[in-house]
Parts: sequence; structure tokens; C-alpha cells
Amino acid sequence: MGLKGLIRGMALRLGYDIIKHVDMPKSPFAVLDLVVGARVTAGRKPLLVQIGANDGVRADPVRHLILRHGLQGLLVEPLPDLFVQLQKNYAGGRQVRLALGVLLLVQAVVVLLSAS
Repeated sequence: MGLKGLIRGMALRLGYDIIKHVDMPKSPFAVLDLVVGARVTAGRKPLLVQIGANDGVRADPVRHLILRHGLQGLLVEPLPDLFVQLQKNYAGGRQVRLALGVLLLVQAVVVLLSAS
């Protein structure tokens, strides 16, 4: 056993592990592009909902898909100044609806009653 094995063995006995760091690419492939492309090819265009749409251009992960495939959807942006830019960037586009607002998710208990 070499020095690396000895050190790793000691760390393991203490409940730790030592592994070699490997740099990974940010995204090995564009998963969203592949999924949307496959759905469109199959004749089933997805309906897009983007919460936090920003200005619709800067660092937007879906704009190119909307433009390329003519996707329909809802883009929601809570900040008024960014929403104005979003409106300008999608002016004339009828495939997406724009909403200024915040989406609140509330956990609720739903009781279903049946009269059977």
C-alpha cells in the first residue's frame, strides 16, 4: 500500500473519504434542446412555462427554443423593469403570453368527499 492508500485508509476509518477532483464541463450536452427537439419531431410541441423570465434574452435558456420551434407558453417575470424589457424583446410574438407577477406555491390539504 502506497502513501495515498495509507492516508485514504486512515480517513475512511474516521468516516471520511478522499477522492480525486475531476473538472466536469458545465453541460456535457444540451438536454433541454434534445428533449424539446424530440417532442417537436414527434408532432407534440411542449407548452413552455418559464418563471423568472428576466428580459427574455440575457442568459435565457429557452428563447432559442421558442424562436426555433415556435413554442407556445407563459413567461412570468416579477420585476417591473425587466418585464418591460421582456415585452420589448417579445413584441409582435403571439406564441407566448407574458405575465408580470409572482408565483406563490402554497402547501394545502385537500379533502375529497364522495357521496357514494
